[in-house]
Amino acid sequence: MIKREIQMSKYTTFQTGGPAEYFTIVCNENELVEVSKFAHKEKLAITILGGGSNILVRDLGIEGLVIQNNITGMSVLREIGDSLVLQVGAGEDLDTLVQYAVSSDWWGLENLSSIPGKVGAVPIQNVGAYGVEASDVIQSVTAIHLNTFERRTFTNEECLFGYRDSFFKTKEGRVWCIVSVDFMLSKTPKPRLEYQDLANVFSSTSPSAAEVREAIIQIRQAKFPDWRIVGTAGSFFKNPIITNEHHKQLQSQYPQIPSYSVGEDAVKIPLGWILDKVCHLKGVSLGPVGTYAAQALVVVNHGSATTKDILSFAEHVSALVYEKTGIVIEKEVTVI
Repeated sequence: MIKREIQMSKYTTFQTGGPAEYFTIVCNENELVEVSKFAHKEKLAITILGGGSNILVRDLGIEGLVIQNNITGMSVLREIGDSLVLQVGAGEDLDTLVQYAVSSDWWGLENLSSIPGKVGAVPIQNVGAYGVEASDVIQSVTAIHLNTFERRTFTNEECLFGYRDSFFKTKEGRVWCIVSVDFMLSKTPKPRLEYQDLANVFSSTSPSAAEVREAIIQIRQAKFPDWRIVGTAGSFFKNPIITNEHHKQLQSQYPQIPSYSVGEDAVKIPLGWILDKVCHLKGVSLGPVGTYAAQALVVVNHGSATTKDILSFAEHVSALVYEKTGIVIEKEVTVI
């Protein structure tokens, strides 16, 4: 069923945004094709929506047809030695998938525990946390072209994964709607404990996948608000990647600045540290918007904020970071 003038604040974790001109929910590929044909007939732009956990909808809303992708299902396609390929519908909750994999003693997804959102958004954003990125375990992505209705499977390489980036964020990629993702998981324990908080917890033990998941849930609960209660999209900005030369300049100003090498001439900086230790923005609010008291990288809606309020606050944060460090930061959240 296609509805009109549906408030998008009900469908985003930031709890802001104006109405969708047209709105519908699809539960299978045939429905997706049918409503897309309707959009073409009526000359409507198409916007695909997942769990609404990493987007900001503008206060004026969204013109055209918003399609919420609710295509579900999980099945093992094949087993290869100590590995298996699990195909998952794009409309499945990511954390439901992680819980299922962990309960089955399959390794690879446990570090992505407790992240809100749908599976379809995972390859688009190349979701990552605690030392693991989705691209580490995605074998392929199947999608439908919203103009030609071609069904195509993209290999990992064809997805062009980058840091919080992929082919599906490009102009050419945005016309594809992801319907399923194939994950390559391991039946043999392969814990990824490089992240400092995890290394501290498991310094002298070899944990099970369930133990890693529980540790990450506890870490996230200490750092992030409950998105079901507080308006937020989690980490609002990307961790910046800068040159070694720029890093050395910052080290002279801030000797304790943490960093991680990501190439011969590139360094990733934890933006949360800069926001907290350099800009003193942890727990700071401007009107109805602020950073979370336990993690400055998280922007929260205190209850009455508009999208305009949130974007204005983000601009304030970005300007202060640039003033203090010369770093131009990018939003991790997508504005539509």
